[in-house]
Amino acid sequence: MPTETYAGRIAIEHAQLAKRTEKLLFFIAKDDTYNHMPEKDKMLLCRQRDIMLEYISVLEDRMALLPDALFTNKRPVPYATPTN
Repeated sequence: MPTETYAGRIAIEHAQLAKRTEKLLFFIAKDDTYNHMPEKDKMLLCRQRDIMLEYISVLEDRMALLPDALFTNKRPVPYATPTN
């Protein structure tokens, strides 16, 4: 099961975060509700967006450091973590 591997956990975390970030980006750009929110709420949502995008970047940097052999078709394969 991919969630039992280091690479799998990073890949799943990245996918979940990317999906949430996409929804937030859509909300900010396209949802009329956003336009009627108090300015403080808008500012906090934009701050959240920026942090989420940075977090995605960090996860991608971590994934880039993993050996290519850990991924096949962008799916993680079992990875044995060194014990010492």
